[in-house]
Amino acid sequence: MAQLRKQLGAVGVHDSVVRPKDFLAYYVDNLAVRFADAGDAKRAEMMFDKAVDLGPRVARIRFNYGTFLLGASRLELAKGQLRHSYGWIRETRQPGRTLASPSRG
Repeated sequence: MAQLRKQLGAVGVHDSVVRPKDFLAYYVDNLAVRFADAGDAKRAEMMFDKAVDLGPRVARIRFNYGTFLLGASRLELAKGQLRHSYGWIRETRQPGRTLASPSRG
């Protein structure tokens, strides 16, 4: 999963500022990524689902879940998550900022 995220340009995406209301969603997302990296796909998916429930408009969570699904060859579900991610990044993007740029707000 880490290699896939690197290829998609997500290096540094974890350097963003987390709003207090989204902290739990980010924490659960991080746990999901750890499970995925450890090869525990079942637990990873459970945690990604929970993270999306907790932070449905957090682009990073949708991106992480999408790359997880992409790595599992679940292409249609992956496309949906990645589209959500991209849409919210576009909505909140500041000029000159990329997905991998740290948040400044």
